[in-house]
Amino acid sequence: MKLDNNEKFSIYRLCRNEEVFVRLKKENNKYPFIQNILVTNLNYFEFINKIIAECQDEYALVCHDDVTLPLDISYRISETITKANEEFGNDSWGVVSNSGVEFLSNKSLKYFKDNDFISIQPGSLKPRLAVFLDDNTLLLNLKNIRENSISLPNKFEGFHLYNFILLVECYK
Repeated sequence: MKLDNNEKFSIYRLCRNEEVFVRLKKENNKYPFIQNILVTNLNYFEFINKIIAECQDEYALVCHDDVTLPLDISYRISETITKANEEFGNDSWGVVSNSGVEFLSNKSLKYFKDNDFISIQPGSLKPRLAVFLDDNTLLLNLKNIRENSISLPNKFEGFHLYNFILLVECYK
């Protein structure tokens, strides 16, 4: 698979408190080649809408502040974008995740290594349509999201269900 190195993306992390913000700011030195943006004092609905409105890149990886990013995260993001574009077409997807529930089969899919789960090795499978996405990492196709006027409702707030609402909005 040939990766397109012209893809522009940023990484966004919503920090739960100042202590986590400081820790992640130090870790940013490991990824000097990526826009790694840390934010605090927002709820996830505001956070996602802010990314959609303000991010200058075509793609954004949104991940929880307790997710440890691998040193090859840039390659993994590019690989994911390429696979999603090949499978669905660049104009036909809005969000992908590293785990979720597959459409029709309701099979649980996990594309990460965790001692509690059976791991699917990166690069081994093509993307699948999902009815639910885990929100620990979400890769947003911002160009497509903006072209289709997708956003999260302003009347909701907090840290739950934003991933489900975003997925439903993308399906619409």
